[in-house]
Amino acid sequence: MKVLLLLTMLLVASSSVAQTPATARFNNAWHYSLSGYEVDITFLSDSTLHWQDKNRGETNKSKTLPINDHAVLTGWQEADKTFVSLYSDFATGEAHCHVFRPDGRIIPMKGTLVPKK
Repeated sequence: MKVLLLLTMLLVASSSVAQTPATARFNNAWHYSLSGYEVDITFLSDSTLHWQDKNRGETNKSKTLPINDHAVLTGWQEADKTFVSLYSDFATGEAHCHVFRPDGRIIPMKGTLVPKK
């Protein structure tokens, strides 16, 4: 299942039209709307990000895998042991996320990302 998800993400990313380079994500806040969940994410580097939703926020160590010049796959673990895998395409504004909860639940989400104003 994980391999199929990664392959799907790679295929989607390879067909995107170039507009905004993935490096533009650094030190800019991005608003993600994922299946009704709203969160602002600032990529401080390829290894650190800050997220903020309406209830709380955290700065977490992250691991980022560039997919192409315009898309990245980022993963991090939150303080409550939740693991998040986030695909961001900065050219198309498309985002996909899987939230892996400590109780074993996996929550898939899809949506959009735009620069926060």
